[in-house]
Amino acid sequence: MKREDIRRENARKLAEDAGGLAEFARRTGMENSQVSQIIGKNPTKNIGNIIATRIENAFDLVEGSLDIGQQPPATTAQPAATLKAADDSHASLFPGARPVSVEDDNSPHLQPIPKVTLKLQAGVTGFETEPDLRDGGTLGISRAWIERKGFNPKDLIAIEVRGESMEPTFYEDDTVVINLADKRLIDNGVYAVNYEGEAVVKRLSRDAGQWWLMSDNPDQRKYFRRACQGNRCIIVGRVVRREGDNF
Repeated sequence: MKREDIRRENARKLAEDAGGLAEFARRTGMENSQVSQIIGKNPTKNIGNIIATRIENAFDLVEGSLDIGQQPPATTAQPAATLKAADDSHASLFPGARPVSVEDDNSPHLQPIPKVTLKLQAGVTGFETEPDLRDGGTLGISRAWIERKGFNPKDLIAIEVRGESMEPTFYEDDTVVINLADKRLIDNGVYAVNYEGEAVVKRLSRDAGQWWLMSDNPDQRKYFRRACQGNRCIIVGRVVRREGDNF
């Protein structure tokens, strides 16, 4: 069974023991619609690492409990609380045996980066993020790549690109990784920007002693450059990676 299926099965069991989806939503602090998307009758999203940890914390489970496959009960149903009691009993039954792991987005070789939607206000440097749960809430990035680049995983977030202004570099629905710790402007660098309260991904260009927000789309009459100055244009972070289907 795939890890996402195991997580969903365990989460559904927790919801059942808690009294239903509404109580599950209350305990985890999620919206009812979010709960339906991950454990409803027709789920549309997987349970990413951030959401899995959130569920485990809400039900006082040890880290990783949601990834433990449920064993068929001998006579009565196994309560969800017994997820805490997972151990290496299988190893004692089969000396020398090693557990088999599936290489997926939750692989130990991948660092889960939170996928979010930026919530901005015009003229305000700080910002809030809202989890983007459409693909499980995280984007798996190679830990080796992060270490090679010298990034701190805690400074990385992922957002989806909106619109066509950055084609052919980025297409709509591409996912880009942003380093929040890097706001230093570099000519021709690409950044996530709070432009008058709107989250945009643009290329920064230095011209005539001033910084400009540039689009890569060749239709410059439609996607014209805009001055980046003062509180109208606040740098959120530098774009350091792209994930997408267009190549």
